[in-house]
Amino acid sequence: MRKQEKVTKKLVQIESLHLYHFWPGHRFILVSQPCGFDCLDCWKSRKVFEGESISTKASLLDGAKATGVATVAPGQPSIFLLDLFRKTRSEDRPTVLATLGLLTEKRLNGVLLLTDAVVLHVKGISKESYAKLTGIPNGLQLAFRCAKEAVHRDIHLEIAYTVVPGVNASSHSINVLVNKINELDARIPLHLLRFLPSTYMKEKMPTRDRLMKNLWNTASETLPFVYRNNLYYGRAKNTYLPDGDLAIKRRGENIFPIEMEEKCKTLLNITGKVRHF
Repeated sequence: MRKQEKVTKKLVQIESLHLYHFWPGHRFILVSQPCGFDCLDCWKSRKVFEGESISTKASLLDGAKATGVATVAPGQPSIFLLDLFRKTRSEDRPTVLATLGLLTEKRLNGVLLLTDAVVLHVKGISKESYAKLTGIPNGLQLAFRCAKEAVHRDIHLEIAYTVVPGVNASSHSINVLVNKINELDARIPLHLLRFLPSTYMKEKMPTRDRLMKNLWNTASETLPFVYRNNLYYGRAKNTYLPDGDLAIKRRGENIFPIEMEEKCKTLLNITGKVRHF
């Protein structure tokens, strides 16, 4: 591993990664590597690293009260992270990849072989929005190639979408995104994230609550599992059964699930055990 590829780790609640239907309530070791992209909607620069610096995958999980390992690798996952996933899998623990999906086909196939869940961050629904936010006009095509591969391999998938006013925040944009998700599997959870200007686009205002609510309403007309990250609690944070009964109540990253049978987990597209506090 090259010296500049600093890797950090910290213990996180799985919900903080925009995963609500994968091992709900469990804690994972989050391993992060530097990002080679300068996405304009990103809330931190590639030079910011949070957590304890690590240089070896050995004993990463020893003594940690963690169910598995998650990695934030917006671009090409490093050899180090791939080896870490192999080790985690050998210990019969789940692995999570948070990605933009902007990988070469070879690297995508390689990492998906070692991955149990994918959090795919979609930046927009057009070449123009991807070009503006990432500098990669064909990013949408690459992102949904990743999504299709995950679904084809029966890998748990959830999609996160940062709503940036003036770029990808129209009702049309959300409808196009929803239709793409619906074509794959309507049960794929969609997380609508509020844009908060930080490193870039400081001239823009944060996404307004009213807009977030309107887009959530639009998406929820088609998809059963749509969430808003700008809420601490409320209907747009909870998970409901098809009959409308509450299945998982959330306050922040804390969950309050009901006792559910396996058939309920199947209906809710939940992978892994639900943690009861």
